[in-house]
Amino acid sequence: MNETNSDIAVEEKVKIKKPSEYDVIVHNNDYTSYDEVILILSQAFELTHNDALEVATEVDSSGQGICGTYSKEVAEMKLVIVEMIKEHIIQLMPLRREQINILKFTIEKS
Repeated sequence: MNETNSDIAVEEKVKIKKPSEYDVIVHNNDYTSYDEVILILSQAFELTHNDALEVATEVDSSGQGICGTYSKEVAEMKLVIVEMIKEHIIQLMPLRREQINILKFTIEKS
């Protein structure tokens, strides 16, 4: 039996690199209340009240806390969601605008 190139199967090993992960970090300030931070954390990062409280407590004691770890695209989208939630809170409580806007979130590679 004659084999041709079309009859030969070639197995290629393809390495799939896991995408980099990024932490979304919330930073402490002296102006945003625990309740406001917990509200934002629970809505933007889908944390339970207790998990959001745990992150807020970490932020208060160490200056920052990790809200979640995601792909870069998802982490960036989380920042957009945070800003939308902050704006919604400001619409409900316009006198808290400055204190809400001071709350800072950043992304860092894990």
